[in-house]
Amino acid sequence: MLSEAQLQELLAQKTEARNLDCKTSFSWDTADNDAKCELIKDILAFLNTQDGGQIVVGVEDDTLEPVGMTDVDFTSFDVTRVNDFLHRYTDPQSSCEVQKLTFSGLKFVVINVLEFKDIPIICKKAANSSRDSSKTILKLGGVYIRTDKATSVLVPTSEEMRDLVNRAVLKRSDQLLSTIRTLLQGNPPAEEVEIKQYDREIREAREYFKEVLPSDFEEHGYWEVISMPQTYSRERVPSITSVYKSLVESEVSLRGWNFPHFDKETRSNFSDGRQSHTDFMHHVEAHRAYQSGLFVWRSSYWENSPDFANKHGKSLDFVNVIYTVTEFLVFLKRYYERISPDASIRFSIEMTDIKDRILVATDPRSSLFFHAYAARVPGLVIEKDYTVSELRASAEEIAINMVQKIFEVFNWNAPDANMIRGWQQRLLSRTL
Repeated sequence: MLSEAQLQELLAQKTEARNLDCKTSFSWDTADNDAKCELIKDILAFLNTQDGGQIVVGVEDDTLEPVGMTDVDFTSFDVTRVNDFLHRYTDPQSSCEVQKLTFSGLKFVVINVLEFKDIPIICKKAANSSRDSSKTILKLGGVYIRTDKATSVLVPTSEEMRDLVNRAVLKRSDQLLSTIRTLLQGNPPAEEVEIKQYDREIREAREYFKEVLPSDFEEHGYWEVISMPQTYSRERVPSITSVYKSLVESEVSLRGWNFPHFDKETRSNFSDGRQSHTDFMHHVEAHRAYQSGLFVWRSSYWENSPDFANKHGKSLDFVNVIYTVTEFLVFLKRYYERISPDASIRFSIEMTDIKDRILVATDPRSSLFFHAYAARVPGLVIEKDYTVSELRASAEEIAINMVQKIFEVFNWNAPDANMIRGWQQRLLSRTL
């Protein structure tokens, strides 16, 4: 589920994407079968798209201006009625969530769609247009996906069908790996001589960050993530195009802002890979991905934004820490199983300017029971080595362990793993 602040951020971007679709206001009560089936096509496509997606109703089609919905249209949407209609067309039977939000006097309906759990979703019933008998809206046996151009289409190529099937296979094998992860042995020690070979690329990435991020960026707190295969190979990924394709296929889009973020205006190739930077609202970040398999990302804490800091002081939202670290691990799992599935990975998280920064609770579900904790050291670095098999089997548990370590540095001793897991599952299931 989206918060009002997250919806505002989505709408401020005035764009549609693979995981986001916008529609003008309409009434479920008076909409004809064509309009409902066009909506179902989008839902079917999101069901088969990595991380699912969201449909926001109440946005002008041409300008993507948020104009809201009429009271009648807003009231007409009901989760049971939408899902009853959806169930006619999905095999296996699938459901969506219908959320109603209001901000700045405007009403919006958000339809949240989760990615399929085990196997891709097939359209089990055809739907022809009542307005144009030659037009088919939904095809019996059709498998729909979202494209990078923000359209919902039948799987157009064999390559994209293989990608869809591969995701299903990986879901099944990840579940199997998870059940046997206790049998996995410790990692072989990293060869430091090999790791040193990434130094030039890491230095170049940091020089790029200084060039494109605000001049005072390093004066405030930020995250830095660095990951690399333990064995160096300059052209592990055969081309820059392949780097970009793997990044896009691995991106995490669970709460309206993808990780890593690809800015339309600044994303570009460089001599050894792909890069992007952005400065939008409270998102100030940049990343570089190299053909060697090195990935480097920096982002200011979004809690540095004036609105948040004025309200909470120098702080971090503890739930956002859980979400952020989980996104790191989900991305790394996806990325390295594509570019180097047999590798061992060196992974580090750095947090700067944390001294006297406190953990706060901004979600009303936790704020009544939360005690603020503060760090007393200037920064922290967590560095670990994992095989890609371990990431596939245990990415979520690894994230929980890292969050526990971060919280301990903030003097929150023995943070409950089940509590962290509960918030993590809200992210992964889009029930934010």
